[in-house]
Amino acid sequence: MTTRDAQPIAVLTRPAERNTAIASELIKCNWRVLEAPALRIEPIALDGRVPPDPDCFDLVVFVSRSAVLAYRNQLPAHFVWPARCVVATVGQSTANAVQDAFGTDTQVIYPKGDLADSESLWMLLQPHMASISRVLVVRGVAGREWLIDQMQQLGLKVVSHAVYLSQANCLDQSTASALKHCAQGEVKVVWLFTSLRSLDSVVEQIEQLKLVDWFVQCEFVLTHSRFLPALQKFAQKSQRKPIELGVKISKPDDKSIVTCILNRFETPKITIGP
Repeated sequence: MTTRDAQPIAVLTRPAERNTAIASELIKCNWRVLEAPALRIEPIALDGRVPPDPDCFDLVVFVSRSAVLAYRNQLPAHFVWPARCVVATVGQSTANAVQDAFGTDTQVIYPKGDLADSESLWMLLQPHMASISRVLVVRGVAGREWLIDQMQQLGLKVVSHAVYLSQANCLDQSTASALKHCAQGEVKVVWLFTSLRSLDSVVEQIEQLKLVDWFVQCEFVLTHSRFLPALQKFAQKSQRKPIELGVKISKPDDKSIVTCILNRFETPKITIGP
């Protein structure tokens, strides 16, 4: 039985609660799904501290869905988002989470389509900058500083509020065994990576499991081209040369991700020489 004829396998590396919808759709299409959350998200307790009040800011930026959920839990149960405070996110998924948390009337500025990153959001914010002087950035303990740096260079007062901690999550024994079995049978799987930290966490464990040569033969769905250089650099560790990485860049929403995974055999190849 060839790889094309065998039941296809997807490895989903998003945090556990974010894999459900994608896994369900793939299973309906007769895929086998391995859930391998690369990061563990842990909300940060306030320990008596008072969270920043959105009404004290002109703009609140949420860097992720996890940031929205953790911050909402820090606010009073019947909190109403102040109309004067602009909300911005780096993508539609986070924007949807804002409206789920604070009401569908909450207006959110976010990049649409393929442009889900800080650079695209910064361009969208330019028409609003004249009325913005105080900014709250709701984020994890670690993350990109680019957007904060741009705001501070303009003289804006920026408060960074960390609401969660993301830590590398070890593959459980069952998942590690399944991956080893795939490698032994030379079965290519499709990997989903939605953050650079997730990719870094997984490839470190792949190296520890001595599965590098197999891993680079798999297919990859990435939700941003910014992750590609890290994947290419890791592929250089493989003893197999040349390497033809199968990579597709997907929009970050669930529907687009599922479509990219299902179309794995149409993935263009990126050659890494000897």
